[in-house]
Amino acid sequence: MAYQVYDYEGNPYLIWNNDDLPMKYTLIPPRSGMNYPVYFDVSSETWYEIGGEEEKPSPEPTPTPELTQDSTEESIAYLMFDNMLTKVKLDETREELADLITKVGPLLPEESESNPDE
Repeated sequence: MAYQVYDYEGNPYLIWNNDDLPMKYTLIPPRSGMNYPVYFDVSSETWYEIGGEEEKPSPEPTPTPELTQDSTEESIAYLMFDNMLTKVKLDETREELADLITKVGPLLPEESESNPDE
């Protein structure tokens, strides 16, 4: 079976066996709509547009948001709400099961009151 890989310049290769693989390749396709030339950054596994520059642009690190009291309380509120919904669903399921048992109960064969071990 064939599969498609891309070299680090964004050129696609259809691979039928491992002998067809380019020296440096990735299975991640470039994003659609990117302007060529592009390059693949192995460390971040991301495609970048070179945009006419000879050097590869270095990606700026994105700051990680710090958890604040508000976001923690919001997370707790979401978890409590989800827990309440789960409890309501469990209660509904129990009621449905009880209804089913009362409807099916009379259809079951009568158990004999004699104990076979006696």
